[in-house]
Amino acid sequence: MRDSVAESLVTCVGVCKSFSGQRVLMDVDFDLRPGEVHVLAGENGAGKSTLVKILAGALQHDAGQVRIGGRETRWRSVHEASAGGVAMIHQELSLATSMSVMDNLFLGRERITVLGWLQRGTQRQEAIDALRRVGLDVDPATIVATLPLAARQMVEIAKALMHDARILIMDEPTSALPRPDVERLFALIDQLKSNAAHPAGIIYISHRMEEIYRLADRITVLRDGRRIVTSDARDLPRGDLIHAMVGREVDEPTRPPAMARGAELLRIERITVHGSNGAMVRDASLRLHRGEIMGLAGLQGSGSGALLHVLFGDGRIISGAVFINGAPVRIASPRGAMEHGIALLTDDRKRTGLCQDLSIGGNLALPSTREYSPGGWRRVSREGAAARRAIDAFRIRCRSAAQPVRTLSGGNQQKVALGKWLVREPSILLLHDPTRGVDVGARQEIYRLIHDATARGVGVIMTSTDLPELLALCDRIIVLHRGAVTAEFDRAQATPRSVIAAAMGESGGTAGAAA
Repeated sequence: MRDSVAESLVTCVGVCKSFSGQRVLMDVDFDLRPGEVHVLAGENGAGKSTLVKILAGALQHDAGQVRIGGRETRWRSVHEASAGGVAMIHQELSLATSMSVMDNLFLGRERITVLGWLQRGTQRQEAIDALRRVGLDVDPATIVATLPLAARQMVEIAKALMHDARILIMDEPTSALPRPDVERLFALIDQLKSNAAHPAGIIYISHRMEEIYRLADRITVLRDGRRIVTSDARDLPRGDLIHAMVGREVDEPTRPPAMARGAELLRIERITVHGSNGAMVRDASLRLHRGEIMGLAGLQGSGSGALLHVLFGDGRIISGAVFINGAPVRIASPRGAMEHGIALLTDDRKRTGLCQDLSIGGNLALPSTREYSPGGWRRVSREGAAARRAIDAFRIRCRSAAQPVRTLSGGNQQKVALGKWLVREPSILLLHDPTRGVDVGARQEIYRLIHDATARGVGVIMTSTDLPELLALCDRIIVLHRGAVTAEFDRAQATPRSVIAAAMGESGGTAGAAA
């Protein structure tokens, strides 16, 4: 990290911002130096996203000063900020999914000749170079909607890096990335900050402690719209950081002591499936018991996510059999899965988990419309009473059940996305990266909801891009590699090294075991 007297790329002094009279940033000071990663930490709703949106031109501050390169600045648009050397990589992707990768990379910055002709050949080569830089091997003509979420995230990163910005804002950039891509991104960050001629400054937002301490030169913590502390990372121990973020002590994720295994709930025998996104699972077998949390681990494209979606009726089972409570079942649609007591929390709450413009109560009632509308008549009072009970039980922080879900913090949105399934009291709960983009406080609440469900006998199958989370929560971990089960570990056997080795195709554990 450069000396503190170095000229700052960004300086914020006393920045304030309000929405509808509610102050979300209060006298915030912040600075970013060349050649450093400055982590912006805090719970969802702390003001992090508001601050970086001001820096990226998506919002304007109400009071205070923002200086870019020593000059006071008030961006009027994202395009103006981009032209000024600021690039932002969003957690909730900003790509146009119906367009090609190449068209997304050049959207608003098309290569045009003096006669107005689009230089598609030039754009294609530049796109190939940009994608190669982030380690993504896809044809630039590929439609973004056909890519898995992790690949879309890498396209978003490539787009931000194409224009040689000196100020990079990364908002949860690894939330959808498997470990090899995470390491590739970290290496890229190291290159950008150490560029001798033009060292970049990077503002990095993450809720993952290992990432924060792997990358951060300095850390600033926001809480309830105020700056709590700014410190060199080496001078801010992990416990102090968490306490500054939440204002209280937070325990590490733990699984309650193992109980006697319950009755078999779900059995899969040698199934081969095609997921809706093209991913495959081949000849996989497993068993899930009541009250058990089973983890599915694997690299991008391993098939773990596809397996969850197929069990929820989103995809096609080519061969093999599925049994619930010992009886063979055919799951051809999500409605059919729900009738068998299966629920799925997807890994993208914005696009597939919630209806953003619908109220909290409306979202909580969505999977239970038939139950709340017997005979085709909607029972608003019944919906409202159920929503109020769920808000209390799931500790959703909101003004009322009528509040649009899009106005909630990410953590509270995730609790709504999970809560809408828990109110149905499923027997099998499928969780696809359940704490993606969620702060440490909200994670604890989600862990509590999962543990409460298993205490009632619910069987849980979950994936996570956060391997320590799988190791801490799961009774067993099934590892997939290129669609095949390569290993199984119980909670005593599973280690980061053994799981990663199996995910890369090395033998380990009890390969292919169905337990």
